[in-house]
Amino acid sequence: MNAARQVGSARASKRGDYGVAFSYGPGRTFNMERELQRTLCEPASLEPPSGLPYHLDARHAKVLSEVKKGASVLEIGCGGGQMGRWVTELGLWYCGSDVIAVPIDEELQVYDGPNLVSDAHFLPLGNCSVDLVYSSAVTEHLACPVLAFQNVFRVLKPGGYFLGNCSFLEIWHANSYFHMTPLGIIEVLTCAGFEIDYVWPERGYSVFEAAVRMAFRGPFKCVFPIAALLSALYRLQTRMRVLKHRLTNSGAENPLMDSAKVAGAVAFIARKPSTT
Repeated sequence: MNAARQVGSARASKRGDYGVAFSYGPGRTFNMERELQRTLCEPASLEPPSGLPYHLDARHAKVLSEVKKGASVLEIGCGGGQMGRWVTELGLWYCGSDVIAVPIDEELQVYDGPNLVSDAHFLPLGNCSVDLVYSSAVTEHLACPVLAFQNVFRVLKPGGYFLGNCSFLEIWHANSYFHMTPLGIIEVLTCAGFEIDYVWPERGYSVFEAAVRMAFRGPFKCVFPIAALLSALYRLQTRMRVLKHRLTNSGAENPLMDSAKVAGAVAFIARKPSTT
């Protein structure tokens, strides 16, 4: 088996702790760069459906809407469980998991809360028991993301989807541990054994907006227009670079590279191989 695709293993000790193990062979770094060229692309563009739950990317929503009826969906870091109604209306079975029973944010306390209180590193679910796992704005808060992703891999059925994202250039917030570049996301997913379909910078949320919105409060919110201006200038620069490449026939350049460099967060769609 290719070392870059070898499934990482989590071995339990008598104390209940876990050891994380994965293969890392010569040339792995260069393999990751090639994987970036392949996977840094957006799924088919679509108009965001109305009424999407908070944090749900329209491209993730499209995957969820195409899952077979009756399939099981596990959301890790569900907050108040606000995704539950939307998912069940699709005809899917939903289980929301979070590390705390009562959401910290008051606006999320109006929902039913998690169905399962558990740590993402130690999911109390059986092997190959879930059809799809979704997790948004959670990966950066995991103390050991490789172990958590290996747990997701373990509970997913063969061929099951893992949909999620991770902070990149957002500021340090809510005890976040690991903010990841697109390459970082690819590496952690690969360590866990996933096949990666797409990795892309989340639109409309660059470092300019992210840092200002998360850092400034009260009357200091007056700096928001400055962030919007910087973001607009950066997008203009990107378009001009793309146009220059086209006019000079200097070779194709992935426009997502420029967006990824300043992304507040990076999203992904991955799958557990049908045969492992």
